[in-house]
Amino acid sequence: MSTAAALVVAAVALACPLHMLWRARQGRRGCCPPARRDTAVELREHHRALAERIESLGGSAPGRESAAERH
Repeated sequence: MSTAAALVVAAVALACPLHMLWRARQGRRGCCPPARRDTAVELREHHRALAERIESLGGSAPGRESAAERH
């Protein structure tokens, strides 16, 4: 029984890397599909909105550069 369980665990552990290799050899992406929403885009938009809010709350003090000028 324990040998069968070990074989199942080994098969499951190899399934993902083998699938990724197979997809890569076909010229496709060799990784899991992306989530439904793009979190990187959402994060960038959130940071942009926060930077705008900070700029509006802080005002423009002389000698201070804005967030856009620093980047």
